[in-house]
Amino acid sequence: MLAAECAYRLGNNGEAVNYYNKMAEEALNIPAYKQLLPIPESELMRNPYLVQNPEY
Repeated sequence: MLAAECAYRLGNNGEAVNYYNKMAEEALNIPAYKQLLPIPESELMRNPYLVQNPEY
């Protein structure tokens, strides 16, 4: 992918995260749940409004 295309996608559609998650899942065969890391337990205890990422 050209850098210009990346810049266009990042600057104009506002869905860069979704685009790159889809690309990672399709091209690199990375399951969606592995694209996020677990939130450390200490952070979860500090903020009761946080919810652990799926599959962790």
